[in-house]
Amino acid sequence: ESIHPSYLKFAQQEILTDFKESIIRLHEDPLTENTMQEPALQVYELPDGTKIDMGSEKGKIVEQLFSNIPEVSGFSGFHRMIADAITKADMDIRKDLFANIVVSGGNTLIPGFLERLQRQLPEVASP
Repeated sequence: ESIHPSYLKFAQQEILTDFKESIIRLHEDPLTENTMQEPALQVYELPDGTKIDMGSEKGKIVEQLFSNIPEVSGFSGFHRMIADAITKADMDIRKDLFANIVVSGGNTLIPGFLERLQRQLPEVASP
């Protein structure tokens, strides 16, 4: 039997979403090589029975959301992108903008994302 490409893409997206929601977690504090402890090994089983062992990789993957990535021009982390956008707004409304940030969908659903954003945004926000 042949699988239609659109269904295959849908199924792959569902697997990635399930993987992200069940394995990936963002720590409240940034992880570095020195602070990253060897996490407990977690196993994720794909629908075909293939098992993926995840150790420290699960922390390294998601840390990229709050890191400067040289390969991606202009990306220096979600917290910096938000702060940069707000500081380009009129000075009179910046306080309101910082107080009313809404995130939704995609990677913002990773457990720990909101807590990390709330912790790191004040560190890069201009007074």
